[in-house]
Amino acid sequence: MAFTNTPSNDTYRTIPIPIDGTTSYRSGNLATRRDLRIFNLYYDRISQENKEREVRLVKRDGLATTFYSLGKVSAASALRGSYNDVDTNTFYWAVEDKVYSVSPDTSSLIRTVAILASSSGYVGFTSFLKASGDRYVLFSDGNTLWVDDYTTATQVTDVNLPSPHKPYPIYLNGYVFLIKSDTGEIYNSENDDPTVWPPDEFIVAEINSDWGERIFKVKNYIICLGKSSIEFFWDAGNDTGSPLSRNDSPTRNLGYVTAGAQSGDAIFFVGQDEKQNLGVYTLDGFKVNKVSNSIVDRTLQTSSSIDNTKSNVFLNRDGYIVSTNGHTFYVLVTSQTTWVLDIDEKLWYEWTGADGQALNIEAAWGMFNGACYVAIGGRTEMSKFSPTVYQDFGQNFICRYVTENIDAGSMNWKVATRLVVDGAQQNFTGSSNLSVYWSDNDWADSGTAFRVINVFGISPMMYNLGRFRRRSFRLEYADNYPWFISNLYLTVNIMGH
Repeated sequence: MAFTNTPSNDTYRTIPIPIDGTTSYRSGNLATRRDLRIFNLYYDRISQENKEREVRLVKRDGLATTFYSLGKVSAASALRGSYNDVDTNTFYWAVEDKVYSVSPDTSSLIRTVAILASSSGYVGFTSFLKASGDRYVLFSDGNTLWVDDYTTATQVTDVNLPSPHKPYPIYLNGYVFLIKSDTGEIYNSENDDPTVWPPDEFIVAEINSDWGERIFKVKNYIICLGKSSIEFFWDAGNDTGSPLSRNDSPTRNLGYVTAGAQSGDAIFFVGQDEKQNLGVYTLDGFKVNKVSNSIVDRTLQTSSSIDNTKSNVFLNRDGYIVSTNGHTFYVLVTSQTTWVLDIDEKLWYEWTGADGQALNIEAAWGMFNGACYVAIGGRTEMSKFSPTVYQDFGQNFICRYVTENIDAGSMNWKVATRLVVDGAQQNFTGSSNLSVYWSDNDWADSGTAFRVINVFGISPMMYNLGRFRRRSFRLEYADNYPWFISNLYLTVNIMGH
């Protein structure tokens, strides 16, 4: 007999299951995932005046190939660095020992910009504007510096060029700045001439006894991220020595590790605060904030019991900024998964490819007034996120949401009589199936049941789901449609024990 507090109370109830959770893993080892998951989805939150805010979990845009070859000798070759020269809408990238460029507005022709002496290691880029109005793109592999006028690239031969140096050239007020490797010394070129490097014009990041790792430019500041510190410099127009002077006030004891990327004035990177675990940080102006949560952090840490095993982050690799479908994401590719942070919503998701593996983004170029182009590991052509395609290169990919355990407010046995899906109905004829799995034992058995719901149907629901005390559902959708889900509604009959 069903349980009731009084004879007048009905033991049936319909429980809304909001689709508003955040990924939650109990372990940093992602070989087994038994908690709330969000794959290839992101939240679209729409606020309306005098109404409750609507939250949808939306399938990410798909990927399509383009005409632009990446120049890889082998599909397995990885890009060494990339750059989008916004003023000319020209994409640059390095792979193997070559630097390439393409200007999508004018031609699909891939230009070989330069042949480098090195075939591995990071390659960094920056733009340069002369007082005459002439524009250049500069790039460095850490030993050499090149100046490209969009027709011919010329190597800088000044013997005073700091070498080796960190391959992150930065332009500010007519100067180019570079960090000399294994030092805190920030050198600058002659003003208005990136080919001339005075030997005595440098400033030292020396508040901490660490080495400089990477520099960024925000407004009129050069920001030096070291192994254990962040220092700020500004162009003081000094008559001798470096034009830079230090601003001591905002100095921070936080070290740069990898995955730097900049969106507007905000810098994102994997860093390590003194005596703490790895985390993802943002530097916006003088303000440093940690933007990763404990779930992301534990996946960045060592997941092996072997002594001296290093973390799951890739060193000397960029983070990437991907902007598509009204959202902008910071992308962090690790050895276990690809994390994406919605910059505005401050929420983390995981993105995978059609093969179920981490989406291996190797570069990102945001075309001015156009699409977001990317390089994907294992592919020899440039790709782009498409707002009209929800497949990757013609293959369906799975988007997945796993709910937390549901007990309907009671640990009594209960019978699930109906599950209703509140989501997109793209068509009203034919079929497109949402796969529904569930587990009544915390996914210890990887899921014991499986059904499908036709999301094109007028009644997207299923019946007779059996008995449980606690239950978690896993929803999977793979068809080529702009699918979203807002809620689940579960009708249960609560039993007496």
